[in-house]
Amino acid sequence: MSAHGPAGLTFEAIARSTGLTKGGVQSYVGSKGSLVEALLMRYISRYEESISKLSAPDAAPLDRLRAHIATTSADYGQPGSPSSSMLTALIQLPAGAAGLRQIYSERLAEANSLQDEQRTNALLSLFATEGLYLLQHLGLVDIDARQYEQILVAARNLMDGA
Repeated sequence: MSAHGPAGLTFEAIARSTGLTKGGVQSYVGSKGSLVEALLMRYISRYEESISKLSAPDAAPLDRLRAHIATTSADYGQPGSPSSSMLTALIQLPAGAAGLRQIYSERLAEANSLQDEQRTNALLSLFATEGLYLLQHLGLVDIDARQYEQILVAARNLMDGA
């Protein structure tokens, strides 16, 4: 899936890559939907692990938001990349959408725990970063890596009050 996105995820492809028979894969996995859902939940888990590596669980809300933005920012991808394919598939599955809602609920709670201008700047930085990520990955804008990084630096500076 990481190489070809959800469309490349077939029982035959998995069988070839694992050395199992197609029937063996189907017997083990059950359905393509359950396999995709498990992979997507693993994707969410890895995303959260990345954030945790950048900030302690008991870190200040602003530090957790910085870690979220850094994790999102690290993935400058092109439309059709594995990340954009995963994101598209994730949003379409009930469990995936619920997982994303949980992540954003936590980020919004962290931002809302801040005071006044700091809260506003954190929210603007978060939404600017997420919007940029989505627009780039869904192929709605064509931004080169240099401009992408400049926008991210501006968002981080806004969050930090620079």
